[in-house]
Amino acid sequence: RGVTGVQTCALPICFPVTIKRYKRITNSKRKSILEFGATPNDNVDDYLAIQNAVNKYKEVFIPEGEFLVSQTIQLPEGSTVYGIGNSSVLKAFNNNIKILSVEGVNNVTIENLKINGGGQTSNIYTGYRRVYGVYITAAQNVLVNRVWIDKCGVMNPQGVSVS
Repeated sequence: RGVTGVQTCALPICFPVTIKRYKRITNSKRKSILEFGATPNDNVDDYLAIQNAVNKYKEVFIPEGEFLVSQTIQLPEGSTVYGIGNSSVLKAFNNNIKILSVEGVNNVTIENLKINGGGQTSNIYTGYRRVYGVYITAAQNVLVNRVWIDKCGVMNPQGVSVS
């Protein structure tokens, strides 16, 4: 017997099925880094949570807040990392890292976030050194859109669509 009547649900959307309950529809390709243990503004390294999220899901959301990164985050083929603007911040937490790295993969999108290298300001003895905000090599079809890059560099942007 089917279910009669209408049920209203908040997202994710619900729909009736032939048994007497409702099945939830979720987007299994999209997740927030918060679901992997990242915590904004806590001065604790969020690298592992972010790397685990991008390894498992094609679309990874960076919510509002500052997330510290101590190691290079390798973005896989076909991935998208996005935030809500310059209040979604990935910040370097170590020397000699590439905050977001696109190496040997294609079809990657990075958009609507801020990358802070924690780099040198007017005093050459302050901040982290040799930090790249976005590092791209041997990759095609990479889109970097509405990304604020502060106190760090961008490396090898050939063949990259930047807006």
